[in-house]
Amino acid sequence: RKLTCFEIQLTRIQDLM
Repeated sequence: RKLTCFEIQLTRIQDLM
């Protein structure tokens, strides 16, 4: 399925942490 903008933001935050 296609990721939503919100989900993409969450993954980016997790990558930073």
